[in-house]
Parts: sequence; structure tokens; C-alpha cells
Amino acid sequence: MKVLSIRLLHAGNAIARFDIEVPGGIRLFNLKLSQTPRGLRVHSASAFGNSTATFTPETAEAITQAAREAIGDVDLDRLSAA
Repeated sequence: MKVLSIRLLHAGNAIARFDIEVPGGIRLFNLKLSQTPRGLRVHSASAFGNSTATFTPETAEAITQAAREAIGDVDLDRLSAA
């Protein structure tokens, strides 16, 4: 899994928007990383009020971890509170 780009956000519980390439050469754009009461969560973009992609728990965890690593040593609690 490879994060292609990542953009930090300062809006509510949103931490970042990012683009990623997953195995098989599939690229997903404009995913959102959010801080929730249960920890970090990844959300796909939406179109016409619906998610454009869904992920198994294992895939969601791998995508979340890749995004977290791409962000580096940022205090996510402070960032999401801004």
C-alpha cells in the first residue's frame, strides 16, 4: 500500500485527506482520515449521497495505518481539536 499524497486538515474530527494505491494497482482518491471515539477511521469519498467504496475491517486498518505513517509525528488529538 502506498500513500500518493496527503493533505492535513483542521476541521472538526477530520485529520487528513489522502490518495492511496492499494494492491492490484487500484488508486483511491480523496479518502478522509478521521479521529473518532473508537480511534482513527478511514472514509471513502461520496457521490450522490453514497460511499464510492467500502473496505473490509482488515483493509480499512491497513489503509488507516498507511495514512498514519504518512502523516508522521503529528499530534492527532491536537490537530483534530483545532
